[in-house]
Parts: sequence; structure tokens; C-alpha cells
Amino acid sequence: MRSLEATRIDVPCQTCDLDTSFQGRVEVLRSIEVIAGGMAPGVVLRAQRGHGLSRLLKEIARRTADSGRPVVHATGTASLQSVPMGALSHLLAPGDLDGDNELLLLVRARTAITDLTDPVIVVDDAHLLDDLATAMILQLAHEQAGFLVLGVRAELPASADLSTLWTQGVMRRIDIGPLDASDIVAIAECELGGPLSPSLALHLSDLTEGSPARLAALIEGGREDSLLELRERGWVHTTSLASTGRIRRYMLGRLEGLPPGAMDILGALSLTSQSLPSVVIRTLDTDAVSELLGRGIVTETSEQGVNHLSVAHPIMREVVRNELSDNAIAAITTSVVDAWPRGDNDHLRRAHWLLESGAAPPAADVIELGERALAVGDSVLAAQLASRATELGGGDQALLIEAKANTFGSDPAAGEATLYQLASGSGRVAALAATHLAERRLSDGKLSEACSHLENAAARANQDDAQLLRARQSFITYLAGDTDRAHDMATSVLAVTKNGDEARDLAIVTLTAIAANRGQAESALRLASTVDPRVVRAAVAWLNAGLAMLFTGQPAQARQIADRLSEQGGPASVQSLILGWIDLEQGTYERAAQRFEQTISTLPVLGTVGLIAKSTAVMALAHAQAGNESAARAALHDLSEMAIAPRELSDGLRRRCLGWLAHSRAEGCEATDWFLAAADAHRRAGQPMFECLAWYDLVRIGQVDRSSEALRELADQCGGAAVPALYAEHARAIRDQDGPAVLGLAERFERAGRLRYAAEAASGGARMISARESQIDIAEEDDRLLGPPARPPSGLTRREIEVARLAARNVSSRDIAAALHLSSRTVDNHLHRVYRKLDIHGRGELTAELLDG
Repeated sequence: MRSLEATRIDVPCQTCDLDTSFQGRVEVLRSIEVIAGGMAPGVVLRAQRGHGLSRLLKEIARRTADSGRPVVHATGTASLQSVPMGALSHLLAPGDLDGDNELLLLVRARTAITDLTDPVIVVDDAHLLDDLATAMILQLAHEQAGFLVLGVRAELPASADLSTLWTQGVMRRIDIGPLDASDIVAIAECELGGPLSPSLALHLSDLTEGSPARLAALIEGGREDSLLELRERGWVHTTSLASTGRIRRYMLGRLEGLPPGAMDILGALSLTSQSLPSVVIRTLDTDAVSELLGRGIVTETSEQGVNHLSVAHPIMREVVRNELSDNAIAAITTSVVDAWPRGDNDHLRRAHWLLESGAAPPAADVIELGERALAVGDSVLAAQLASRATELGGGDQALLIEAKANTFGSDPAAGEATLYQLASGSGRVAALAATHLAERRLSDGKLSEACSHLENAAARANQDDAQLLRARQSFITYLAGDTDRAHDMATSVLAVTKNGDEARDLAIVTLTAIAANRGQAESALRLASTVDPRVVRAAVAWLNAGLAMLFTGQPAQARQIADRLSEQGGPASVQSLILGWIDLEQGTYERAAQRFEQTISTLPVLGTVGLIAKSTAVMALAHAQAGNESAARAALHDLSEMAIAPRELSDGLRRRCLGWLAHSRAEGCEATDWFLAAADAHRRAGQPMFECLAWYDLVRIGQVDRSSEALRELADQCGGAAVPALYAEHARAIRDQDGPAVLGLAERFERAGRLRYAAEAASGGARMISARESQIDIAEEDDRLLGPPARPPSGLTRREIEVARLAARNVSSRDIAAALHLSSRTVDNHLHRVYRKLDIHGRGELTAELLDG
């Protein structure tokens, strides 16, 4: 087959014409020339609509014809797909069309082409050819009876037969992408006859998105409407070119032939800058959505597992919005509001859409969205929704949302004043206002004042609201450390409420928290299993059950609770919080920090007081134990700026974090002080299990003398729960320098899921045994050379004797600490007590007392 050498196309980059420009397409043309010069039967050009494919094919056909080579040029259309050989019917004589013998049509059209000498067949929109015309194209390609240049649209599917041309390597496919910014500027400058200002160049690049057809409409529209001016620094635009009549007509032209429901869908998408969930839009008209996606007018994206639809280009959004009448907008908004599922995960996007579109749903729906906005801390959106709810007749409920938004936003004093006013009344709104006031006092650490608000409101509320207020009061009472009273209050609520009630859920959260802190894992799990895990406030009970299992040495069961939570549709945020605690106790601190960060990013906190604060605090702790001081400091900073952060929930964890940061800087005294403060905070909050962790931190940094007795008492307080008892045994074994006992605890730590503690116990026990053997060797050698001490020192403990004998042999405090698995500070404390008991004043006198006496 002869090449296209006779039709070689040379287009200098600086020579541009909007109608015949090949700026940015020179490489495509060169590739076609190379393919034509070989043995390939042709080339397939594939591009999105508006990227200049039709113009490129027309230019190839025109220049080929100008060179004297025969050209067959055709364009597939949807209307001709039902006509045999429809797009190529111009190859047939009028008489050939008589009859219905398709095989005869194929033969005659095929003959018309093969009668030509070395033809070039150019077919635009080849994916729209009918089956008979497609069959002929396949024959021509396989027999190489001419050179084929086929154009297909990237956004539309081609037939299985046609696609075999490039999938099976018969013809090479070239994908034509959008023009880059430099090409857009070059074409525009050639058309306008001068340079563009930087702002116009950026404007055209943004609006065209690489489409030469859109560029043509923008420039021609700018000229027609006098929106382009030539100034000293080049061409500038006086206003957005998207407003021109030419671009409007261009965009409306793309909407021709759409199904009837397509404009409703585009209207819904155009009434807001937000994308909308595809489940909402597809409810309106599934077929229309598919057509819009196929034409590239609408795009689909996925965010956190939910598909969203949006108009592909902002110009189209503006054009469609301007085409809609007020009645059409009202009808569209009603349809979308009705189609939007309740309880979906896209509530904030729905809220923005309602505000931007001017939709008028029931006030209760808008109030619910306001609550959700508050739950994720968006007080500005909540205030806007409250205002909209007021317009729709939301009354005191809308006023309550506005007051809450103000307390979290820029005017907390005004918000609290409104809350006090609402709380002084009766009914549901008064109860909710009192609840929020209580949460405000809780965030300030004023627990008694918080309880007072709830008690006063309960006295004026109906029975259901009173139980809700008492359930909240039981949790605050638990935070205050009065766990017995909190238990009684929550149990009384449980006795008079039904499954699914908010009050019952909150009471169970209180009871599971108490059970977890008392080491009553089975009780916590039994209570949690009675609530719906899909409700975030109730899922916290499952979290407490998981922690109870973990604190009682059952990590596998804690993981099973996390799995059950997921299987039953519980929030991923609470599941990740359980898994984060498991990782933290296993000592995989980096992974734990990632889990807590995931929790914080996805957790709605309304009704789960302070859970984000607690998650942030424990994330800081995980970073600190991993040695990542900068990340820990950042988390602590976030914690300090939280408005809804009851100190009783997070203060102990925060202090533990600061203790580990001090320990990482080798500031032993400061670390000890922070861990003691953490233990005190957890004790005041009535959290013995968390208090155990703070005391065990002291054990891990060598302060066993101060923590051994406390851990023993806490283990008894927790009913002999496995993990607190394990901590107490470890502290006692280290205190007594019982290496074999410490070594034996490693396996028990591993069974309890404390892998890092197991490793520390194994290495610590081995060091003790090795040090003990070294001490025996030193003592035996000293006794052989010097003889035993003249008299045993009176009044000294076993540990003081060990420290004194090594010090008498001029062993440094640091080496003594390493040998006996103590801190240097503890060694010095022992020595001071020895000096006092023996009435001596230093190591010199100690040597004389023990070795020379």
C-alpha cells in the first residue's frame, strides 16, 4: 500500500487558525504519517467530545483530497444507525438502495471503494456506524484495501466488533487528550493577533479545560459581546467570558437530544456548588443519568465509598441555572428532597444543597441537619440552618440550634443567654437546652453545676424527657467519681425505659463504663449487646465492653467485639477506637496513633460527650510512647483548643502523655510527677483501670517502690482482674529483684495481649538473673580476699544491703542501677537511708562500716 507521503502535512506551530489549527496536534499527525508509511491498514483516533477530533478528521480528508488522492469521508450518526450502510450510503447508486438484500449492499459499497486507487477512508464517529457499515470497515482493514482513519469518542462505547481493530492490534489507536495551557494560549494569540495578559491566559485555560471547540466559542463570544479589549499589556477580558451568548449556545447545543428527565437532573446539580450523591440523582431518572455520563456532561466520583455526581464544567452549571424558571426550580428541589434518603452519610452536603438551592423541606428536617452540623463542629453551617429553619416555622427548636451554634461560635455569651431562657420553660426544648447547658458546665469542669441544670430541668419535664435528663446526669455523676450513685441512677432509668430509647442508651453507656472500670467484662458485654450499634451514642457502650475485655486480659474477645460492631453496621469510628486501644496495649504505638486519628476524623460527637477529646488525648499518648514528640505535641495542642472537652475524660491521658515525653528527654523526676498526677486524675474520676495504667507507667520507668502497693490495692479494688493483678505482680517482683519471677511473667503478659510488656519482662528478668550472678561472683571474691563483714549491718532492708555492699566496693550509682534494674535516683535514695540508719556521712565511711568493721 502506498504511503501518505503525497499528503504530508506540515503545520508550523506559530501558524494558527481557529478553524484549521493543529496547534498541539502536530505529534498526532506525524504519528499518522509514520503509520501510513508502514504496513498498517490504518489508525483509530480516540478523543473526548470538544477536543477537536472532528475538525482534525475533516482537515486530513481535505488535504488528502487536495493532494489528488481519492478520499472517502463519512460521519456516523445515531439516526443512521438503524439504516443498513447508512453513513456510507453515498457510495451506492440510487438503484442500489432498492430491495432489502444487505449482502448485496455490502458488496456494492465494497466495490465502490476498491475501484478507487489507493483510497483514504476517513470516518468520524465510527462507533455510531450501523452493523453493515462496520462489517465493511472490518473487511477493508483486514484486506488493507486502502488506508483507514477512524474517529471514536472516548466517552461512548464502541461495538465489540469495531473495538477488535485496536484490541487485537489490527490498527493502532491514538488517544487525543486535551490541549495543554501553552497550546491554548498560542491558538488564542494567533486568533486575536496579539499577546494575552496573564489573567486572560489563566481564565481561558480554566474555562476551556483543553477543549479547542470551547476555546473557539469563548473567543468568538468575547468578540461578539465586546468582552475582550487590547491594552498595552495585551488582550484582557473585562468580565467572565462564560457569560457570553456564544458559549451559552455552545453549551445548550450539547444538551440537544437528551431524555426528558435530563434537565431536571442537571437542574438539581446546578443549584449548588456541591456534588450530590448518585443514589439521590438516580432516583430521579436512571436512564437520563447514564446518557449524561455517556456524553461527558456529568461526572461521577467516589468519596469514602459513596458515589457523587456533579456537572462536568462550571460553565454548563451556570447555563443550566439561567435556563430554569422559578417553577422548575421549585419542582426540582421538591423531587430531590423527597428522593434524599434519611440517615444517609452525606448530611452536610445535603445541608449545603438545601441552603444554596432555596429548597423548602419540613422545618424538622432542617433542624436535624443543624444538629448534625453541630455534631461535627461546624457552628457556622448550624447557624445558617437554624436561620433557614426559623423561616420555615421551626420555632423554639430552631432557636435552640441557633443558641447552640452561638455557644460554639463567635458569641457564646448570647448563646448561653438564650439557652437559659429556653431552659426556664417546660417541654422537650427546655430539656434539651438544660442538657446543653450541663454539657457547657461539664466542659468547664463544673460537674456539680452541670448536674444542677439537669435536676432542675427534670423537675419540670414530662416523664420521657425526665428520664433522658437523669440518664445524662448519671454519666456526669460517673465522671465526678461517684460511681455508686451513678450506677443507681442509670439502673433506675433502665428500669422504666424501653429498648431504643435515647435515655436507655445513655444509661447503658454509663453502666458499661462503670463495669469496664471495675473489671466486670461479662457484665459490660451483656449490657452493650442490648443496644443498637448503628447509633453512635449506643455504640459507645460496645466500646466500653471492648475496653473491659482488654483490661481483663482478653484481647481476642475485644477484637471480636470490634468485628461484631462492624458486621452489625456500627460506626467505623468506634470500631477503629477499639482496635486502636488493642494496638496501644500491644505496644504497636504507631498503628494505634493511626487508628485514633481515623476515629477523630470520622466521629460525630453530638450525644457522645467528649469522645473526640478522649480520642485525641490517647492519640497523643500513642505518639509520645512511640517517641514522636512533634506529633504528640500537635495532638495536645488540638486537645487544648477543644470547646467540648471535659477534663475528667481526657486529663489523666494527657498527663500520661506528658510523662512519657519527659521520660524520652531523660527527665526522670518530671516524668514521675506527671505519672503520679495522671493516677490522681483517674482516681478522682473513678477510673481504677485507667489509674492502673498510670501506676504501671511508673513501674516501667523504674519507680517500683512508689507503685507496687498502689497496684496491689487497685487489683483488689478491681476484683482481682487479670491485668491489674499482673501489673501488681510485676511491680512486686521487680521490687524484690526476683529475676525468675519477672522472667515468668513474660509469658502471662503475652497471653494478655501485652506484647511489649512481655518483651520488657523477658529482658528485665534476664538482666536481673545475670546481675545477681555477677553480684554473687563479686561477693565471693571479696569474701575470699577480705573475709566477710565483721558484723551484719543492723536495721537495713534486703535491698538497702544490696545497694550498700556494691557502693562500698566503689561501684557507681549508675552501674548499681543497671545491675539491680533500678533508676539512679532510687539508688541514691537507698544510700541516703543507709547513711541515716548507720549514722555515717558518705561512701568512705560506708566502706569502713561494711568491710573493715
